[in-house]
Amino acid sequence: PCPTLPLFVGNEIVCRLVSRIMMDNGVHVNGIEYPVVKIGQARLRVNLMPQHTREHLDKFVEIFETSLEKSN
Repeated sequence: PCPTLPLFVGNEIVCRLVSRIMMDNGVHVNGIEYPVVKIGQARLRVNLMPQHTREHLDKFVEIFETSLEKSN
Protein backbone atom coordinates (compact mmCIF):
# COMPACT_ATOMS: atom_id res chain seq x y z
CA PRO A 1 0.00 0.00 0.00
CA CYS A 2 1.03 3.54 -0.73
CA PRO A 3 0.29 6.57 1.43
CA THR A 4 -2.15 8.95 -0.22
CA LEU A 5 -1.64 12.68 0.17
CA PRO A 6 -4.68 14.90 -0.54
CA LEU A 7 -3.73 18.39 -1.76
CA PHE A 8 -6.61 20.81 -1.31
CA VAL A 9 -7.20 23.02 -4.36
CA GLY A 10 -10.79 24.16 -3.83
CA ASN A 11 -12.00 25.25 -7.26
CA GLU A 12 -12.96 22.37 -9.56
CA ILE A 13 -11.76 24.07 -12.74
CA VAL A 14 -8.40 24.97 -11.20
CA CYS A 15 -8.07 21.40 -9.92
CA ARG A 16 -8.73 20.00 -13.39
CA LEU A 17 -6.23 22.39 -14.98
CA VAL A 18 -3.53 21.68 -12.40
CA SER A 19 -4.01 17.94 -12.86
CA ARG A 20 -3.74 18.28 -16.66
CA ILE A 21 -0.65 20.48 -16.56
CA MET A 22 1.04 18.14 -14.11
CA MET A 23 0.25 15.14 -16.30
CA ASP A 24 1.68 17.00 -19.28
CA ASN A 25 4.87 17.43 -17.21
CA GLY A 26 5.13 13.75 -16.32
CA VAL A 27 3.55 13.83 -12.85
CA HIS A 28 0.52 11.58 -12.37
CA VAL A 29 -2.10 12.96 -9.98
CA ASN A 30 -5.84 12.37 -9.77
CA GLY A 31 -8.21 15.29 -9.46
CA ILE A 32 -11.06 14.64 -7.04
CA GLU A 33 -14.14 16.81 -7.65
CA TYR A 34 -17.87 16.97 -7.03
CA PRO A 35 -19.78 14.66 -6.55
CA VAL A 36 -17.02 12.75 -4.75
CA VAL A 37 -16.34 15.81 -2.58
CA LYS A 38 -18.48 18.87 -1.90
CA ILE A 39 -18.50 21.72 -4.42
CA GLY A 40 -15.55 24.00 -3.72
CA GLN A 41 -13.63 21.19 -1.99
CA ALA A 42 -11.72 19.81 -5.01
CA ARG A 43 -8.37 18.26 -4.32
CA LEU A 44 -5.58 16.31 -5.92
CA ARG A 45 -4.81 12.79 -4.79
CA VAL A 46 -1.09 12.09 -4.72
CA ASN A 47 0.18 8.55 -4.14
CA LEU A 48 3.60 8.32 -2.55
CA MET A 49 5.80 5.26 -2.92
CA PRO A 50 8.93 4.13 -1.09
CA GLN A 51 10.82 4.43 -4.38
CA HIS A 52 10.29 8.20 -4.48
CA THR A 53 13.48 10.06 -3.68
CA ARG A 54 13.98 13.52 -2.24
CA GLU A 55 14.71 14.67 -5.81
CA HIS A 56 11.37 13.27 -6.99
CA LEU A 57 9.55 15.15 -4.23
CA ASP A 58 11.42 18.39 -4.96
CA LYS A 59 10.52 18.08 -8.65
CA PHE A 60 6.90 17.37 -7.72
CA VAL A 61 6.71 20.53 -5.61
CA GLU A 62 8.26 22.59 -8.41
CA ILE A 63 5.80 21.25 -11.02
CA PHE A 64 2.85 21.63 -8.62
CA GLU A 65 3.69 25.27 -7.86
CA THR A 66 4.14 26.09 -11.57
CA SER A 67 0.90 24.30 -12.48
CA LEU A 68 -1.05 26.11 -9.78
CA GLU A 69 0.31 29.50 -10.90
CA LYS A 70 -0.64 28.78 -14.53
CA SER A 71 -4.14 27.68 -13.51
CA ASN A 72 -5.10 30.69 -11.37
